[in-house]
Amino acid sequence: LLFGDTQAAAILTAATISVAGSPNANGLRNVGQHTLVASGATSKLGYAIAYENRADGLTVTPKTVGLSATKVYDTTTILTGAVTITTGVGSETLTYTGAAANDSTVAGATHISAIALANGTNGGLASNYQPPTLNAANAPATIRRASVTVTANASSKFVTQVDPTGYAGVSYSGFAGSEDESVFSTAPTVTRTLTGVTASDERAATYTNKLVSAGAAADNYQFTYVPGNFTIVPADTLVIE
Repeated sequence: LLFGDTQAAAILTAATISVAGSPNANGLRNVGQHTLVASGATSKLGYAIAYENRADGLTVTPKTVGLSATKVYDTTTILTGAVTITTGVGSETLTYTGAAANDSTVAGATHISAIALANGTNGGLASNYQPPTLNAANAPATIRRASVTVTANASSKFVTQVDPTGYAGVSYSGFAGSEDESVFSTAPTVTRTLTGVTASDERAATYTNKLVSAGAAADNYQFTYVPGNFTIVPADTLVIE
């Protein structure tokens, strides 16, 4: 400005500032540095107006996503298919690879300990995002107990005999991986439901669903119990089990 002119006196229309280049499909700028461009100013006093663009005028930094994970115990720390990612940007989504929990157990798992973000849908680019600090507050992970079904096996005895110790035991289904009943801290027991009337409880017959299992305990598991049948066989009958 010359001769003591002020900006207010010299400028009729102030310049507008825009960002060079086109935004992404969602109307947003991707992570990185973007040039700011000034234009449109006019002078009341005949000044020729030149513009100097600012190459580093706008810096877009990655947005931190929300993370959480939930899965059923499977003996591993792998979180494939178990992670929820929240971008917080319109309908943009992300996928991921290499997700793992800090521990494989129900009691020990607290957070996602590893994850790599990957491109998703609706314009979601992994390069525009970053994971939070991976701890229990920012990236919680929950491992739920796996369900094991405990079925009381059918058992029998001859009339007038005492019930067999432990009856015919139980069968299991649903253990994770290669685990089996060796993981029990308390093994299930089997009892027979009785009416308390000897004539009803001890006559020769098949008693449906009267063998009941209960009491199993193991880290990482919950249990469902299926009853079994108990047969009292007449004394002159051959039993093959």
